[in-house]
Amino acid sequence: MADKIIDGEQNSVAQVHKRERPKKISADSIVPKLRRGRAKVNYRDNGREKIFALDIGTRSVIGIVAEDDDGKLNIIATHRLEHTSRAMLDGQIHDVPQVAEVIIRVKNHLAEKVGELKSAAIAAAGRALYTMTAEATVEVNGVITDEIQSSLNFAAIQLAQSQLTLEKKIDAKIYYCVGFSIINYELDGIRLKSLVGQRGKVAKTKVIATFLPRQVPL
Repeated sequence: MADKIIDGEQNSVAQVHKRERPKKISADSIVPKLRRGRAKVNYRDNGREKIFALDIGTRSVIGIVAEDDDGKLNIIATHRLEHTSRAMLDGQIHDVPQVAEVIIRVKNHLAEKVGELKSAAIAAAGRALYTMTAEATVEVNGVITDEIQSSLNFAAIQLAQSQLTLEKKIDAKIYYCVGFSIINYELDGIRLKSLVGQRGKVAKTKVIATFLPRQVPL
């Protein structure tokens, strides 16, 4: 009888261990939850200085929070929100209250992740941004290569910078091109999407270029 009781106790202990044994969780079952936002990674403040930066653009506002780690910046949080209407045009704020509302929403979202944010470094071009259009022409002999087309584009950007000096009465040397787009190409008077691989006599490009000063006034 004693042997049977002992055996019964051993069986019950084994059943308890079996019930308490933790279930195996595969990585595949965790990843989808993270992707769907069910599991959140909480930021832990380690006392390092937080740097909050805002990029106030024509289409959206982007906020970035980084930590200063012995001279290196480690990004710990980012957030981006688009403007609900055309509150900004060509990098300049036209509707201050609406842009301010988007900035506050971005700031509050990041503050929930990393804690209080008291100051920010901002990038907002505003009236310092200039957009110019210019055309450049070159005589060609043979097949037009990538290098020829790129040189033609660069010549048009230089002309746009020269026009900036003449029209705006400013020193274009302190401005630099932050972006440009091709409006059209022409070869012997015929418009083309690209000049590369074509043969002709006179090639032309028209570009629209955007310029900003090396230091944007706030």
